Amino acid sequence: LLEKSFVAACQSLATGYVTELKLFIAAAKTGYKQGLTIPQLQLELAACPSQSAGRPLAQEEADLREVWLSLVYLTLDNVRYPSSEALGATVPAPIRSQYTKFVYDVVNAKKSGYNLQTLKLEEVARREEGEPPRSALETAVLSQCMRVVFLTIQVLEEEDLAEGRDGEDNGTMPPKPPIAGA
Repeated sequence: LLEKSFVAACQSLATGYVTELKLFIAAAKTGYKQGLTIPQLQLELAACPSQSAGRPLAQEEADLREVWLSLVYLTLDNVRYPSSEALGATVPAPIRSQYTKFVYDVVNAKKSGYNLQTLKLEEVARREEGEPPRSALETAVLSQCMRVVFLTIQVLEEEDLAEGRDGEDNGTMPPKPPIAGA
């Protein structure tokens, strides 16, 4: 599911749809919940017999998938999602050092009431003094990373709502239709 949802997420994000990315995040969360490390997931993905892209992923695509997986794991660690071990520690060191503070800042912004439309990338991706300005590509990648972190939290919230853990009658209410105002 991770392999298939990654390719679909990449294609749909270009048009603004996030459903497939949320499916990718949910699949990664399942791996986290089962105690799978990032290297284990990478091995499973590499051994996947079917390729939904119709070809092997380019190195840049495989790297992006690894970053997305790592962001999900770092976010789950940051919000203290239950696991049998510290799986965020299995994120490759270069990715962990680059994104740990970023994930922390995005999670805190979400807790403070920001959403994807109101949070500015500059607020969570601060540059150190003397660093050169970001390239357009770097800004685009960081913007997608912020989306992955936000959507990871949203997937957790939606899961809680679906399982009746929203504090509203402890799940004894019947499901509500997805109709505004209903």
